[in-house]
Amino acid sequence: MLIENFNNIAFERRDSCVVCARPLEAPLLSLPNFPLTEIYTDKKPQEKVGFLDQFFHFCRGCGHGQISNVVPPSTLYGESYHYRTSTSETGSKVNDVFLDFITSTTGNKHFKTIIEIGCGDLYLLNSLKERADHVIGVDPILEGEEEALQEEKLTIISDLIENVDLNEIDLNDCLVICSHTLEHVEKPKEMLSKLFQHATPSTLFFFQFPGLDGLVENCRFDQIFHQHLNYFSSHSFNYLMEDLGGCIIDSDTNPHWGSLLFAFKKGSQASVSLDILKPDQERIMRKHFIFQQRMESLGLFLRSLGKEKIIGYGASLTLPILAYHLNEDFSDLLYILDDDQEKEGLFYINLPVPIKHSSRLDSVTDTTLFITATDNTRQILSKVIPLRPKRIITVMNSI
Repeated sequence: MLIENFNNIAFERRDSCVVCARPLEAPLLSLPNFPLTEIYTDKKPQEKVGFLDQFFHFCRGCGHGQISNVVPPSTLYGESYHYRTSTSETGSKVNDVFLDFITSTTGNKHFKTIIEIGCGDLYLLNSLKERADHVIGVDPILEGEEEALQEEKLTIISDLIENVDLNEIDLNDCLVICSHTLEHVEKPKEMLSKLFQHATPSTLFFFQFPGLDGLVENCRFDQIFHQHLNYFSSHSFNYLMEDLGGCIIDSDTNPHWGSLLFAFKKGSQASVSLDILKPDQERIMRKHFIFQQRMESLGLFLRSLGKEKIIGYGASLTLPILAYHLNEDFSDLLYILDDDQEKEGLFYINLPVPIKHSSRLDSVTDTTLFITATDNTRQILSKVIPLRPKRIITVMNSI
């Protein structure tokens, strides 16, 4: 990978709400020189790269959140893109909750076909493949791996669902699943409209994605970043369903990442009664103020430690976003520990701190441990408390 490719990043700008088409108002949040994340390099960057101004907008018409500047997928999801569900402890737990949700709604029903949009490393499909005659995984990041992954009843389509000819796929008696992908889609309404055009009354859809409601409730504005184009609220997704002629048949929330879970189908007869409040713009800004105060306080405390030995724990994919909000680059950290062996020796393209595997951790009784993977705080605490470090720092006040 040439990190120089992350200078002068190209982008396209969206100027209307992707749910209701209302023109975007002035942004609620302006994020100048905002870092790209989820991108690693095997050499310490001589200059930090991967920055682009970003803006977060809220639609008062339908209650949808979105960013306006869209970075091409080829830049965000190239060879250095690292996320895989099976190697992420949190990612696996998120999808285990999603699997329970699917089972609670469908029971033991056997399907003719199961399709996963954004199948990644096939974690979900492998968990469900015994419940279908044929399974199809759709994901452009699997280009070149089709033959290696192919099985008797598994088909890999290494493309975006928007480019797939659905005339070639029978959606009758079909389960369509999509976990943490809709937030990445530039035109989600067009994608869902295309699926509905080919769906039948027997087609069931199960989608999971990060929700604006949980982000605001938990003051997690660090969950806004370039890869996540869309921030659906329960209200905006319900609005979209009604507009497309679909109905929600079940819903839930996932405590991991504050995700929204929806089961839906084509048609107007809903199986559940939803009492959904539209997010309030003033409340969003109040919660953002609390987030800013937390980040400012933590940043000041970290800098007050001077020359103390500090080690980060958790090479989170979104660590550059945390650094941005703390006004830090973590150059004072000796290194960042992570339990993923594949991250050993890597760097972020915009942070000058090396990553080491957690097996290399020595005595830390004279060291401050800073838990840098916010969403894994509970799991990491259970590992580091017995090590009796001098001090443990967490990002959030509540866990």
